[in-house]
Amino acid sequence: TGFSVGQCTRVVRRLMAQDPVLRRLASRCGPAAVAWPRCVDPHADRDRGLTGVGGPAMQGGARALFVPHVQPQHAQVLVVAPRVYTQEQVRTALRHEMMHAYDYYVMGADFQHCGQLACSEIRAAMAGECHHLRWEKRRRKCIQETATAATATYCEEAGDLVRLLMDVCTKLEDPDLLQD
Repeated sequence: TGFSVGQCTRVVRRLMAQDPVLRRLASRCGPAAVAWPRCVDPHADRDRGLTGVGGPAMQGGARALFVPHVQPQHAQVLVVAPRVYTQEQVRTALRHEMMHAYDYYVMGADFQHCGQLACSEIRAAMAGECHHLRWEKRRRKCIQETATAATATYCEEAGDLVRLLMDVCTKLEDPDLLQD
């Protein structure tokens, strides 16, 4: 089994304080925009049924989720504690979900719109799962595969959308946003 909620919480706090990408993403979203990321346990009654970008994460295998609410000041990034085993997995999950938060708050993304969801998944893959890849072809393939799989949860045309939007969505308005 992965981290306990307590172990996960300690790692999240350390990363949010020390990781430059996470600090930049959080500061761009604004101090009240995203509640401090918290760790949850899908087996705890209070955490069952949580849904975020990409669908009902508690039923799937997601390690984390961004939960936009009707009242944006109550949105949260949640890390599913038992599904993370290392600090690097927590970092990857946080960067991915904080990119969704950035797209939601700063870029005004509507995740009900397949094109905007695909674009956010492309950017989240850049920030998270594929951030460590430096060879451009490998990185691009990682981003495309990760974003397509995530977008396919809601959109049948995921593969076509991701291919179409790759070049546009990988160009960040702030090129330093994802720099380590």
